[in-house]
Amino acid sequence: QWEREVAHADEKYGPIFAKYAAMSVEEVAQDPQAVKMGARLFANYCSICHGSDAKGSLGFPNLADQDWRWGGDAASIKTSILNGRIAAMPAWGQAIGEEGVKNVAAFVRKDLAGLPLPEGTDADLSAGKNVYAQTCAVCHGQGGEGMAALG
Repeated sequence: QWEREVAHADEKYGPIFAKYAAMSVEEVAQDPQAVKMGARLFANYCSICHGSDAKGSLGFPNLADQDWRWGGDAASIKTSILNGRIAAMPAWGQAIGEEGVKNVAAFVRKDLAGLPLPEGTDADLSAGKNVYAQTCAVCHGQGGEGMAALG
């Protein structure tokens, strides 16, 4: 039964999918039928994590803004959809210790993000900068700009 259903679906939808597979992402985005199909596919398969409004949910990125972790160009989005993405952040607590974590967090917050530190913070920003340069910058960049290849 299942095999017959799959064969029927392939017969019915195969030509439609083949048509869109032969088009560039930009061309597909201009096709009203493809946009409707994409909205239904998003609602069925993507909204559970990214929200029905595409603004994300806890642990899942907002797709409705201009900040794209893996790149917002058509090819990067297609790669994300086809292959998924997994970030590669290791745990650093044991390597740099609790004091190192505190110092790096303060450095990132104040010097890279430009945000104020909580009142009474006793973090060593210079030490945090050194630890960041040695352990974090290789993936996150000297200025905290990140790398699309790593997330």
